Amino acid sequence: MVNTTELRVYMTRRDNMTISELAKAIGKSPATVSRWFENRDMPVSYAETIAKILEIPQKEMISIFFANFVA
Repeated sequence: MVNTTELRVYMTRRDNMTISELAKAIGKSPATVSRWFENRDMPVSYAETIAKILEIPQKEMISIFFANFVA
């Protein structure tokens, strides 16, 4: 499960990046990325790329991209 709340926090810190902007940066459609956020699930292969774009520290990646529980 992906902690999309934390991802949105990092998107806000990156000049209020939108899902459309993030989708463009990773080469996916906005609809696909939006679905990932809604389902709180995404391919693991995009975790590192998204983390670099959003400047997520490596020590926080596991708790964001592999969350056991999201409130």
